[in-house]
Amino acid sequence: MHKARQRLAALMLLALWCWGAAAAAASTATSTAAVAEVVELESLLVTAEAEEELAQRAVGAELLRQEQVIDLAELLSQQSASTALIRKSGYGNEVSVRGFGKADLGVLYDDAMLEGACGSRKDPALSHVPLLAVKQVRVQPGPFDVARHGGLGGVVAVETAEPQTEETAELWLKGGSFDYRAAALQLTGGTERFQALMGYAATRMDPYRDGGGRRLTDYAPAGRPYSAAGRKQAAFDKQDVWTKLRWQLTPDQSLTLAHTYGLAEDVLTPRVAVDIEKERTALTQLRYEGEHLARYSDRLQLRLYHHDVQHEPSDRYRELVGAGLPGFHRRFEARSTLRGAHLANTLDTPWAQLTFGVSHDHQNWNANAFNAASGARINNAFIPGVRSNLWGGYVQGRRHLGALTLQGGLRYDEARMAATQALPFSQRLTAGNQQRDRYGSGYLLATWYPGEDSSLFVGLGQGARLPTGAERYLQGSASFFGNPALKPTRNREIDIGGSHQFGALRGQVKLFYADLTDFIYQQAQPFKTWGNIDAHLYGAETRFDLPLGPFWQLQASAAWQRGRKDEQPPGNADRDLSEVPPWKTRLALDYARRALALEVEWLHAGASRQVDEAAGEVRMADWDVVNLSARYELARHWTLHLGVENLFDAYYAVANSYEYDVVSGAAVAPPIIYEPGRMAYLSLVSRW
Repeated sequence: MHKARQRLAALMLLALWCWGAAAAAASTATSTAAVAEVVELESLLVTAEAEEELAQRAVGAELLRQEQVIDLAELLSQQSASTALIRKSGYGNEVSVRGFGKADLGVLYDDAMLEGACGSRKDPALSHVPLLAVKQVRVQPGPFDVARHGGLGGVVAVETAEPQTEETAELWLKGGSFDYRAAALQLTGGTERFQALMGYAATRMDPYRDGGGRRLTDYAPAGRPYSAAGRKQAAFDKQDVWTKLRWQLTPDQSLTLAHTYGLAEDVLTPRVAVDIEKERTALTQLRYEGEHLARYSDRLQLRLYHHDVQHEPSDRYRELVGAGLPGFHRRFEARSTLRGAHLANTLDTPWAQLTFGVSHDHQNWNANAFNAASGARINNAFIPGVRSNLWGGYVQGRRHLGALTLQGGLRYDEARMAATQALPFSQRLTAGNQQRDRYGSGYLLATWYPGEDSSLFVGLGQGARLPTGAERYLQGSASFFGNPALKPTRNREIDIGGSHQFGALRGQVKLFYADLTDFIYQQAQPFKTWGNIDAHLYGAETRFDLPLGPFWQLQASAAWQRGRKDEQPPGNADRDLSEVPPWKTRLALDYARRALALEVEWLHAGASRQVDEAAGEVRMADWDVVNLSARYELARHWTLHLGVENLFDAYYAVANSYEYDVVSGAAVAPPIIYEPGRMAYLSLVSRW
């Protein structure tokens, strides 16, 4: 604890020194900075109340149309130095933000919790999002939002497009290397009382080759290599349909009904022993919004949602050659159903803006394993009917005091989680099959504006996240199972930083320190399961934007983070925390004039040396990648996008393999999947 305080003090002194150096250099700065520019760094911390501030950190819909975007995870990792890709396959990848990933990073779909159904996360939350339906994606690092539970290290919030009164249509056609093909159509229109939006998208791609010429299917574990039929399969085939209807009940009240349906087939996932044969996603939401309804209600929102994911993996495209694995083909049926209700009321007072809210979330999650040939059930409690109920309430506020802005919030959650079936393997740890958890969270953020071109902030926050149903109750085998006694993880974090305008140059600096209590970590001895340890993460990030005349702009950003264990899991003496990416930089030069826009982007990451080798991670080399993109307005309604990613065909990997293969238990150690080689692409977008 004493060392942790020393590290925290050192980080604070470093931040103050950086700010002092920036202020000393500001004697030549002009006062042309806009408030929106000052707010941008603060938006790393603010809650969802200030949507206009959060938009400063957003990835907008236009990038989704012009980039070679296979899934959202790839785009997010390219646009931010502090966001790293967790590569799993050609489709269905994840991101980490400042070292927080997977269940430690919440994902929201129109402010409702989104999760997959696979115990080994072959279908992470972002893989269920149709790209063309997205309006923007916001990344919020840190535990600085009490409006939702579960964002231990931050939140990725996906906001979908809203229907409009004006009748418009958008057609989107894409093609590229490895037989990548995508097509989508979105229509919207209506009257002042009723508006509608609907869309359809289809995407497919063959397995890619990395910079060394190795095909994606070649990474399959030795015990389950692809068969001849499997090597001929596409990497994935996906279709999505979405619609959104909005009724303007009165000038101050509206009702919105949204539904998204997705179907994915034959998604190859070579890092584990099975592929996704079929997957269905149904996301439904009803939202009521009202303004000025009563004396103590300036804005009221009620949100009901139902998210249903059916996940059906199998190994029918694999050969049965692995020792320790069954001598027959298997298939699995997993289903996760999330439903909930959220009510929030905002009150504007002369001294502050206050929001009060309550929420209830319920999840049913189960999975079974079958003999694919006979249909016999070989494990009827793979995920043994896990039921989770969570009730929460919160209050948060915002107050302006001249040059000082204060924000804060408090939240209390109570959760009950239980397995409805017996736990044949977890009995080696405990006889219990249910847990009741109570925990609080909150934050305080202070931002000071010493001038029109400067800001300083400090934020203190505590967040928490529950163990997942798989971490607590998975019943894989006698050597791999969940731990019902797991405790929720708590993150106590401090963030400090500032921004300043140096003439035309705008710079931002931020540092963070996160103290993790009962961090959920995998352990391999005396059997594979999950346990609680104490650990900490700390790091820094910075960004600079410099206009170079009327048509050119230079962007530069860098991020570095480090994770260390304060307690050791059984059989693991390595002090390094797993899955913490090395330092990363991004440098981009943009040109925009009339109908033409160009970008040259250079991404660099340092070597991965601080890795948890005792958990199976390996050291990886540093890497450099150059990407090119161009946009040209062909005509009034037509836009052409083209580009090349990984221009020099670099051979590199971005993520270690620490996550166990839940499906195959102790028999398979997932390999590291290397990134695609050179990929050219072209897209044509028409709007009318």
